[in-house]
Amino acid sequence: IRAEGEGLVRHALFGLAEVHAWAAEAGATLDGAERVPLSPTLARHLRGEGVLWGLEQAEAAEAAEELGARVACLGGTPAPPPHVPLLTRLAYWLRVRALDPGHDERSPAELHVVASNRALAEVAPSAHEAVLLRKDAHFAAALRTVCADAARAGGEPPPAVLAVVGATHVEGIAERLQAGDGTPRNSVRAV
Repeated sequence: IRAEGEGLVRHALFGLAEVHAWAAEAGATLDGAERVPLSPTLARHLRGEGVLWGLEQAEAAEAAEELGARVACLGGTPAPPPHVPLLTRLAYWLRVRALDPGHDERSPAELHVVASNRALAEVAPSAHEAVLLRKDAHFAAALRTVCADAARAGGEPPPAVLAVVGATHVEGIAERLQAGDGTPRNSVRAV
């Protein structure tokens, strides 16, 4: 993907009606995939690492299949994320670095995740709601269904469920799974 990643992503985006609508709103015309802009973060990631986010999920699914474990997708996002203006993205970036001077956006370390989530909540509450809170609720509900299905299937020992999600969603999903339903705290953990 390193050599072709940006072109592949631009081509995929060029095929989406939403991208053409956003361009029209901005007063631009996209007459070819090469004209689709990519965020600097995504472009840098594609050039430097050559993989798209989510590789860890794909690897976890392959490992589960090799072990004969059931793989279930928690589903897509409930709604597309809102457009975040450039100045808000800059304010977010500055706030993250104020909270966590050594911030690494690729790291799942708790300090980095907490700083990212807090900065987003402070600087862009509507984006925080759409990007984190709604997704956390959606993923928790889907995971609860997967767990219920596994419990109904039964077996000895009782079935275990492993969910692979982005680090920014772990805390929110765990809170929702434990909220008011008697789920033992030690039965939901981040690894």
